[in-house]
Amino acid sequence: MIEERNKLDDKHPHHLLLKIIANSLYGIFAELNKYAFGKNNAKQLEVFSGEHKFKQKTCIFEKPGRWQFSPAAALITAGGRLVLAILERMVINKGGTYLLTDTDSMLIVASKKGGRVPCACLGNKREVKALTWTDIKEFCSRLNRLNPYDKDTVQEILKVEKCNYNQKGKQQQLYGLAVSAKRYVVYTRKSDQLEIVKPSEHGLGIVYVPDERPRYKPVHCQDQKTDYARWVVEAWENLLNAHFRSIKDPENAMVSKALWFGDFPAIMRIRVTTPNVLAALRNHDVAAGKPYNFAQSPILIDPPPNCTLIAPFSKHPEKWITRNYTNIHGGDMVRLYDAYRGKKLQPRTLANIVWRHFLHPEAKSTGPDGAPCSFWTQGLLQRRSIKAAKPFCFIGKEIERKAQDAYSGAW
Repeated sequence: MIEERNKLDDKHPHHLLLKIIANSLYGIFAELNKYAFGKNNAKQLEVFSGEHKFKQKTCIFEKPGRWQFSPAAALITAGGRLVLAILERMVINKGGTYLLTDTDSMLIVASKKGGRVPCACLGNKREVKALTWTDIKEFCSRLNRLNPYDKDTVQEILKVEKCNYNQKGKQQQLYGLAVSAKRYVVYTRKSDQLEIVKPSEHGLGIVYVPDERPRYKPVHCQDQKTDYARWVVEAWENLLNAHFRSIKDPENAMVSKALWFGDFPAIMRIRVTTPNVLAALRNHDVAAGKPYNFAQSPILIDPPPNCTLIAPFSKHPEKWITRNYTNIHGGDMVRLYDAYRGKKLQPRTLANIVWRHFLHPEAKSTGPDGAPCSFWTQGLLQRRSIKAAKPFCFIGKEIERKAQDAYSGAW
């Protein structure tokens, strides 16, 4: 599929189709479908976990999908991690470091000539070693020797992305700010002006903002096919401004709270893909309750247990506060700001979502001092060690948050 896709022009209708199929294909090998039963109808489950084997009764049963084959799913994903680990080792062996890694990429600290570069988040130790652009191209060349595809069709499995080059094809210096996994922004500096090149939408893209303006395309970037939501770019511009203010004036670091969004309610736009959501929507409007239609769900501050509100989708914010919502867990119909099960149904604001996005601690790493990351942790993070502690909590494919909280010492 990868090879056939690369033979096609970008505008060919099958180009995107083959990408979607290829990206989702390994998922069928890992498919486990969750079925819930009543307490009086619990099932006997035989459990195999490493050297452990036992039987237990459960009300939640995971049935393998038609093409489920765990070894293939594990090897495909582990192969991707292995390539990243090789790249990380190349960077470390050169004495370099990186801003972050993602599923299939790494943002390496590098400049044209390399050497020591300033890093404002490191306190007294304010410099790190930057590798050269030539070093990065060497890494790509070495890893591309592992390319499993037809070399005439797929020349590279690792390459320097187009956003590193301006419209004239000349490589430009990029800068970045990483908050936590998948939450980052890449930008250029022209005199005192910052231009956003690649703003991560992870954590922000779930929120629907009725922005009718044309999507944002970086001006000084060779990759003109990629665009981003205007409001996401503006959010990162404000967060960058707040970040640089905090460096100059740490005592007043948290004065900006993304006020340009005001009290705009944070609403998620979701697709109707489960029967309980479909049933909840049909309580509002039979016509609106159709499979794969859009619905909306407010993000609440401190919601009561088992409370997920849903309503038919609307582009008009003035209706979001006053309309009725249905709790998909039970079918109760309520309104925002009502008292419900001892809690006030207060939605988060968009400003609150953006600011929490900026303060999101990285859970998978520790800080420079080895302590767990907090809102204020800055600097070069470290690997977080994992200690297995009894009693073990055996879980299925999905990690239930209540189980994770109860057995937090076992991870």
